[in-house]
Amino acid sequence: MLAAGLFAAACGDGTGVVDAGEARKVVPPPTAQPLWSDQAAPVPPQEPAATQVPGATTPERPAPTPVKVAAPAGDDARGLDTRAVLLADPLVDTDARAEVRRCPDACGLRPPVYRDLTGDGRPELIASVTDRRGGTGTYAYTVVGGQVFDIFWYFGDHYAVDGLGEDLVVRQAVAAPGDARDNPSLLYRTRFRWNGREMEPIGTETEFRQQPPLVPNGGSPSASSSATTTPGGNR
Repeated sequence: MLAAGLFAAACGDGTGVVDAGEARKVVPPPTAQPLWSDQAAPVPPQEPAATQVPGATTPERPAPTPVKVAAPAGDDARGLDTRAVLLADPLVDTDARAEVRRCPDACGLRPPVYRDLTGDGRPELIASVTDRRGGTGTYAYTVVGGQVFDIFWYFGDHYAVDGLGEDLVVRQAVAAPGDARDNPSLLYRTRFRWNGREMEPIGTETEFRQQPPLVPNGGSPSASSSATTTPGGNR
């Protein structure tokens, strides 16, 4: 009787339940995913100076200019020759370029990743290479009007790059004052987003303690330092 009464009340005078059509689908927010599994646990080479800001090793970018390499048919970045693009790109670090020249014999070039970064529904090419000194360069390329452009580049030691929707997130492990060199307790994250010309950092770096700290290849570190002072800064 209770159920019947609710039904009658809802349908009686037009002020009750109304069919608003198909319910909207709930889309969960994107989560960050490592682009390369071997970059998932970065460790910084040293404590940062007081004025050092993660990501500051990347100098101010010049205006984008085409990379002098053949563009694929249909402006499809999946048709790019990764090795040829890196060798032709003047923004690629000298040591990274030397490493690419060693390919395919024991070189540090990772498999290419294709991901839409510009929001046009077409994937960009994301390439990463680690040289013999341990430096890693990560670069993203888009193809527009038969020309190839480098829209993202980041070079440094012991960092990882994640994909987050159409954004990229650079994670840099950093030792806080008092931390052992191989036992950092901080992680800086810088999020990059397409601005119509290139991937630019948005917001400020986020810093937080890792429990346990990040270590190479997911190993088990010794106990972390009890230091509570954290370096920081805005771009």
